[in-house]
Amino acid sequence: MRLSKFWRVLPAALLLLAPATRVEGQGLISAGVGGGLSMPVGSLSDVANPGWRALGTIKVGVPLVPVGLRLDASYDRFGFQRTPLGAAGSETGSRSVFAGTVNGTLRLSPLPLITPYAIAGIGSYHTSCSGPASCESETHVGYNGGLGVYFGALLIHGFAEVRYHYVSLPGGSMQFVPVTVGLLF
Repeated sequence: MRLSKFWRVLPAALLLLAPATRVEGQGLISAGVGGGLSMPVGSLSDVANPGWRALGTIKVGVPLVPVGLRLDASYDRFGFQRTPLGAAGSETGSRSVFAGTVNGTLRLSPLPLITPYAIAGIGSYHTSCSGPASCESETHVGYNGGLGVYFGALLIHGFAEVRYHYVSLPGGSMQFVPVTVGLLF
């Protein structure tokens, strides 16, 4: 009787573990979407509240090669803590950052069902304000770097990561740390 239970559970267990060899994605190219929380750092944290993030990604990688490439398009939005200087009324507005980045990835030691990775890149960051806030829309070069994990079970492939973004601005910088969770297709 116990042996027959084993044969019923074995196919389900194999199905669950099968994607572990291909956790990084389904092939050479994967597309993905993600979202999460974005934390302002440095001088941005003096005027902005934590915000949210949306991310679209294209991941390119060869299964047995530990380095890969990711192209990311992201949108981060931070609400102002108080009415910005020069704004009319009591509405606070928000600061938005739209970025397009090219990132190198390095898969670290694969574990069962998850593969940790390091990611770093450069890109174009467009910043703007909405509401009564008075700031100019600007586009500048920025850098990012962080750590994450690719994971997979059954038919679900995804990633979770944290990255530090640094954007050079005239007379200063803007820094933020998004925590993103997403799915790969």
